[in-house]
Amino acid sequence: MLAEHAPALVGLPVNSDGGDDGRGIALAQAAGGAVRHMSAGQVGISLIPGMAVRGMVVDDRGRRFINEDVYPGLIGQAALFKHGLRVWVILDEEAFEAVPEVERWGVRPHHVAETLAELEAEIGMPDGSLVSTVGEYNRHAENGDDPYFHKAPEWVRPLRSPFAAINVRRGIVPPEHGGSSGGAEVFTIGGLRTSTEGEVSELDGRPIPGLYGAGRATSGLHSWGYISGTSLGDGTFFGRRAGIAAARRSSTSTE
Repeated sequence: MLAEHAPALVGLPVNSDGGDDGRGIALAQAAGGAVRHMSAGQVGISLIPGMAVRGMVVDDRGRRFINEDVYPGLIGQAALFKHGLRVWVILDEEAFEAVPEVERWGVRPHHVAETLAELEAEIGMPDGSLVSTVGEYNRHAENGDDPYFHKAPEWVRPLRSPFAAINVRRGIVPPEHGGSSGGAEVFTIGGLRTSTEGEVSELDGRPIPGLYGAGRATSGLHSWGYISGTSLGDGTFFGRRAGIAAARRSSTSTE
């Protein structure tokens, strides 16, 4: 199912207790149930939020692509689905030192340089790319502004030499340990197409009589905007509605 619907997630570490095997979805599909957002996934990106928010997240061409103070899972989705996790956290010494040591999880920069030109050369970015990105960021940061991505002013300040870069694909491991975690842990968040009453729909949108679904077996509300814990709402709120609808149907059918 993963290879068919969400190939971008194949090969990455999975955040699961082992019981999320898609059987509920497959059972409903066998009865004619339709699915939605099956390519969507929650991406637990391997970066330290405190470092990212004090610096910037860029792609492998040195381009910033997201507001770094959003929920990290949203950074992860953008990084994976738009940039193949080929992303870097760029920061300076002040930003690194501002993160309490206990919150660094042993992570240290993979590259350090006195100038941005040297840093981008070490990383292998196009000549002038990172220089341009940080220069434009700093120009507005002097006034505490971020007109491109609107990061909260409390996190906005110019980045100064020396500069550092952290390779997200190396994961949250100390540099001396080497290796790579792939850059993220993932789980799928698509699923069955349901109504607000939990009725599972056919491909044409008509409900399948007597078939209900709720929780992570369904596409829910947050396939492309998931925030930790929202599955609880999908399960409890819509599970309750599905249970009431099923009980109502059962009562009506026996009268």
